Amino acid sequence: MNQISSVNFGSNSNLWLVNLAANALESIDLSTLPGLEQVSLSNNYLSEIDLSANNNIEVLQLDGNMFDFTTLPRPNSNWYVYSYSNQYPLLVEPVGDKVDLSSQARVDDTETQFVWYQGVPEYNEFGELTGTTLVEGLDYTIDNGVTTFLHSFNDVMCILTNSVFPNMFLYTPLLSTSGVDSIVDDNVQENNTIFNLQGVPCNKVTEPGIYIINGKKILVK
Repeated sequence: MNQISSVNFGSNSNLWLVNLAANALESIDLSTLPGLEQVSLSNNYLSEIDLSANNNIEVLQLDGNMFDFTTLPRPNSNWYVYSYSNQYPLLVEPVGDKVDLSSQARVDDTETQFVWYQGVPEYNEFGELTGTTLVEGLDYTIDNGVTTFLHSFNDVMCILTNSVFPNMFLYTPLLSTSGVDSIVDDNVQENNTIFNLQGVPCNKVTEPGIYIINGKKILVK
């Protein structure tokens, strides 16, 4: 790997090829290169790129960077080659029993699929990811990309896929999370000390949800 961390192209309307793969670029400005046809920027540290001035691109290689579903350029029918897989893990940390991936919940109008694994999944002989999956509704709930864990877990990983980018998945690092302490039905005793998640006292539980009851987070069904 080279160590180029910045580059200035000046104004060069005739330059048609940029190959800066395997460097240390965190940003790049291609706005002065309208004649670009082939761009190879694989294996850098890029998390965004502006191609609005580069209408002649035919080959674009962005794999092995730090893009996510919100920052990757959308596939373009004019690009004969577009590689974008193997991005770095998403930078996310659990906050209590929650992991917030809401920024990745949709690509335009297409919903992202979230699957949580215990440990690191592996590819089988058919090229499919396999592993021990957590069960939605039993181990966690998810709403608009925000996962709430119903139990404590060590070393869980989320795999995110979206059909707008069919040749890739995003993933989190291995995470350790706390969880809702217990699950009870709707006959919670009224003499308990009950608060909602906003800290507002409740005389009693009137609908399903997560409450703080006697100092513990409880999922009421």
